[in-house]
Amino acid sequence: PSDIGTHFFGLWLDETMMYSAAMFAEPDMSLHAAQVHRLDHICRRLDLQPTDHVVEIGTGWGGFALHAAQHYGCRVTTTTISPAPSVSDRTPWRRWSMRSA
Repeated sequence: PSDIGTHFFGLWLDETMMYSAAMFAEPDMSLHAAQVHRLDHICRRLDLQPTDHVVEIGTGWGGFALHAAQHYGCRVTTTTISPAPSVSDRTPWRRWSMRSA
């Protein structure tokens, strides 16, 4: 089967475009707040620092990569085999300038 595409996922995902598990610290958290909480939890567990270089395989739309780079200052290299996570107005990449290899 081929990739479904950004438009389909954009209909039901929050702005991080992440379809993995979220961490709801409070019962009334929004999906976006729970996603950000999960990203912060991962970055804190990794003790990410500006001198770190993270390699993320299977990055999807880049939610983790963007969060780690923006909030923890580390360098992130990503890769994905899927053509669907493309740069569009809906994806986080449009809101942050990044170098593409």
